[in-house]
Amino acid sequence: MNKSEFLAQLAQQLRGLPDEERDEALSYYSEYLDEAGEENEEAAIEELGGPETVARIIRANTAQPGAAKAQAANAGQTAQTPPPPRADDPFAAHAQPVYTSPAPQPEAARTRTPVWVWVLVGVLLIPVGVGLIGAVFGLIGGVIGVIVSLIGAGVGSVFAGAVLLLKGVLMLASYPAGALYTLGGGLLAVGLGLAMTAAGIWIVAKGVPFLKKYICLAIDWIKRKVREWR
Repeated sequence: MNKSEFLAQLAQQLRGLPDEERDEALSYYSEYLDEAGEENEEAAIEELGGPETVARIIRANTAQPGAAKAQAANAGQTAQTPPPPRADDPFAAHAQPVYTSPAPQPEAARTRTPVWVWVLVGVLLIPVGVGLIGAVFGLIGGVIGVIVSLIGAGVGSVFAGAVLLLKGVLMLASYPAGALYTLGGGLLAVGLGLAMTAAGIWIVAKGVPFLKKYICLAIDWIKRKVREWR
């Protein structure tokens, strides 16, 4: 429900009241919703309880001013911080909260870990850390060696196949059968070389981002654990 709908229904609910009191009530709630802001209109209307609830409180306030104030004070009891009422405002008892975010709660004091504990933990973890780092670098070095060997073997195979193809072409006139055999071997060598080279390039293209992703995740995990231990 927006402001226009709320005021229209409130005017219907206040039929029978003197025109002056009804106009004053509509003017008050119009100003109140303007102050709440367009983005908070629906929340403000929900806090008020809807036009029926507001009209009932206004009628009670007109009939029994003392009782109405106690009843109106409960309209919007879920509010956080009510605005200060104006001294000349006959509907001050209906004032609703300004919608602000709750104040941040202070964090509980943390117990700082003594420095000697960190020194002791660091000394105890040195062998484990060195072993893990060595294993990681060994794995990375092995993968790099395989990739380099694969690409190198592929390039070498392509070069050897090209030599065989050239030799087969030169042998066609003098020894056709041997030339065909040599040409077949050259084509096979070139095909295998291209396949190995492509495989090595594919491993580099897929493996580098994969390793980078998980290395970054491992570093972030270590940072979180260090912050938690502190």
